Amino acid sequence: MNSSHKTIRATNLNEISRARAKGGIAVKTELAEEFLKRDLYRNAAGKAFQAWKAYLSYLALGSRDLLINVFKGRKRLRNGKVVDYVDLVIAVMPTTLMKAVAQTLATRHGGEDIAYYTELAIDLHEYQYNGPDPLGVLSRYVNDEMARVDIEKLIKYLRERVKA
Repeated sequence: MNSSHKTIRATNLNEISRARAKGGIAVKTELAEEFLKRDLYRNAAGKAFQAWKAYLSYLALGSRDLLINVFKGRKRLRNGKVVDYVDLVIAVMPTTLMKAVAQTLATRHGGEDIAYYTELAIDLHEYQYNGPDPLGVLSRYVNDEMARVDIEKLIKYLRERVKA
C-alpha cells in the first residue's frame, strides 16, 4: 500500500471516530436528560459524566499533538502490546487524568470552559457514587437540587458543542 492510501485510510478512520464520538456523546446526553425527567439524579449525573468524558476524548483525538508533550512514553497493555501513552490516555480517558487533559486542551479549545466543565463533571461523578451529603463531607452537593442544576449546565454545554 502506498502512502497516499494510508493517508486516505487514516483520514477516513479519523472521520469515522469523530462521528462515532459525537453520536456517543449525544446518546449519553439524551439518557442523562431522560433520567433527570424521572428524578433519577444520580443516574443522570453518571450519564452526564460519561458524556463529558467522551467529549474530552473527542477533543483529545484532534489534539494529540498537544497531549503528546504531556503524556510521554510508551505503555505495555495487559495483552503485551506496547502503545504510546498519549494514545492510551485519549482512548481510555482515565478520570484521574481528565484535569490534566482539560488544562492542556484549554489552550486550543474554549479556554477556561474546558477546565470548568471538567471539574463540574468530576464533581458529578463523585455525586453519582456518594449521593448528596448535607454536611458536605462525602459530596460537594448538599442536596439533589444542587446536582440537578449542574447536570443541566453540563448537558446544555454538551448539546451546544455536539450541534457544531
